[in-house]
Amino acid sequence: MSRVYQLEASLNTDDHPYTHGIFTSSENAERYAEHLAGQPLEWFQAAHTPLRGLQAHVVHGSIDDDYRAVDAYYIRERWLDPEPNDGDK
Repeated sequence: MSRVYQLEASLNTDDHPYTHGIFTSSENAERYAEHLAGQPLEWFQAAHTPLRGLQAHVVHGSIDDDYRAVDAYYIRERWLDPEPNDGDK
């Protein structure tokens, strides 16, 4: 079994996050998300969600603007089995 980190992002007004990459470390996923966002992100633990992991948000616009959007970034730890039918768990 191999541990990988899946970067998902819900950009602007998308309702569902989409996978933007699979990485061998959480740090690599964080750096790529910051590249997508075009700015440093403040990451926090997403303990209240069904899938635990890291998340960060970027708010576009302000309270005074008519338009306001949020980009959300999620990093989830996943396990990959390179030989799924070999009988290990």
